[in-house]
Amino acid sequence: MQIREDSFKGDRPPCPKRGPNCKNKPHCNGHYLRYANPDESEPSLKMFCFWCVPCRVSISVIPVNHLPYWSIEVDPLAQYFDLQSSGDIDSLDFSQNTLLRAKGAWKRFCSRSSQFVQILGQLIAPLTPSIPDIWMSISRLEKSFSALLNRLAYDYRISLLGDYPRLFGSILPT
Repeated sequence: MQIREDSFKGDRPPCPKRGPNCKNKPHCNGHYLRYANPDESEPSLKMFCFWCVPCRVSISVIPVNHLPYWSIEVDPLAQYFDLQSSGDIDSLDFSQNTLLRAKGAWKRFCSRSSQFVQILGQLIAPLTPSIPDIWMSISRLEKSFSALLNRLAYDYRISLLGDYPRLFGSILPT
């Protein structure tokens, strides 16, 4: 299970299975390395792992400026989405690998646009929004991209690039 680093307080995440009802705090169970960005030749991003012994649940903590399962940081991705929505895509100065990841993420976002319209409803301005309209409406929900990712996950139980049922588990508020 993966959770975002800014989704909890303290030095370790709560147990995702039982949340505050779990009497034990998960303990650090090491880390693994992941690619921080698409241009790296070796993985360098430490993903810390935690283990809740009584619940038998493993938790990986995603750093604030990264997405689960994608080796692109949130800032270049947000920049790409903004430029894609405004039609000013020619002004990008990305490496080829970063551009490929950003294009893949945009394609994934586009394939999910109807879900965002259905879930967010009136928060999306036009009656029949285009995909750029959907992105611009979603991106205005929060001041930062990280805060937007958390809001989508916790308030609407949806992720930007795919619904990961194991991403936040049962620690989501009801």
